[in-house]
Amino acid sequence: MTLDAGKIPIRRGFVLGQDDLLRRWVIMELLCRFAVDVGAIERRHQIEFWRYFVPEPAKLDAMQADGLIEFDQNAAQVQPVGKLLIRNIGMVFDRYLCEKQIQRYSKVI
Repeated sequence: MTLDAGKIPIRRGFVLGQDDLLRRWVIMELLCRFAVDVGAIERRHQIEFWRYFVPEPAKLDAMQADGLIEFDQNAAQVQPVGKLLIRNIGMVFDRYLCEKQIQRYSKVI
C-alpha cells in the first residue's frame, strides 16, 4: 500500500495477538529462568494454564521421561541436563512450529 502511494516503505513488523504474547511470556520464562510458575502466569494472563495449553503436557511428558524437565500442576522446572536443550523445551509452546516435528535434540545444538 505504501508503494502504491509513491512512498518508500520503511516499517515492517508483526501484530501480536494475546495468544502470541502469552506464549512468548512462557517461552521467555523457560529460556531465561529455566522455570515456569503456573500460578504467576495464570494471574498475569487471566487463564487456566493447563486448560489453555492442552496438547503441551503430552510433549512435556516425553521430555520429563528423558530427565530434561520436571513439571506438575503448579510449576515446570528445567533440570540441569535440560538446560543444554532449552530451545527444544521452549519449542513445545511455539504454536507456529510444525505439528509433526520429530524429536531431534541435535538439530538445535
